[in-house]
Amino acid sequence: MTDLKNKKKLKGCMFLNRSYVKWQHALVLDLKKRYGIEEWCAYGYGKGAYEINKIQNDIKYEPVLIDELLFVKAHKEVVDEEYLSKKEKEYGHPYWWQEFTSERQMSVNWPRQFYNTFNPTLNHHEIKQQFQIRIREIEKMLDEVKPDFVFLADAGAMGINILYYIAKKKGIPTVILSISRFSVFLVLQTIFLGLLILLKKYLKILDQKNI
Repeated sequence: MTDLKNKKKLKGCMFLNRSYVKWQHALVLDLKKRYGIEEWCAYGYGKGAYEINKIQNDIKYEPVLIDELLFVKAHKEVVDEEYLSKKEKEYGHPYWWQEFTSERQMSVNWPRQFYNTFNPTLNHHEIKQQFQIRIREIEKMLDEVKPDFVFLADAGAMGINILYYIAKKKGIPTVILSISRFSVFLVLQTIFLGLLILLKKYLKILDQKNI
């Protein structure tokens, strides 16, 4: 029999995203109830993520990296070209720039510019500052907490994408919850674009069968 008292307690890292924070936290509580996962770190966007430890006492997220605060702090970063080059070779796929283009606020000035015309709000040096602080702080969080898994939901921006690729490189399992726009259909996957790959395979099967 398994000695439950000596069984390792899992640690998780949750993505807390704006209006989704309530149900993402509810998911954490469910995982705590089912599997006893009580230790969590988090990467978040918005006020809900920033205040998560103030509005509830069930889980102490520690640390909580808030993307907007990193954005502000980045302006004081002294860009280390050697460091960025090293980290791009270590974690990039093979480069980092696609993570910038996925960041709507910085690359297309969303929501002020609603239609997605490439119009960066930062210059080249400032973009490097944004990369540097996120890479360093995310790597620090993962190295200190050593989570057993990272859970992402409806992810797709610079910070959260960097978290995904660093976690994967470090061998930390990542689970991605993709939310469809159809009723209650959900997909759990372990790679970005997994749903797109699945859709392409499905369309190929339909084509072969002339459906």
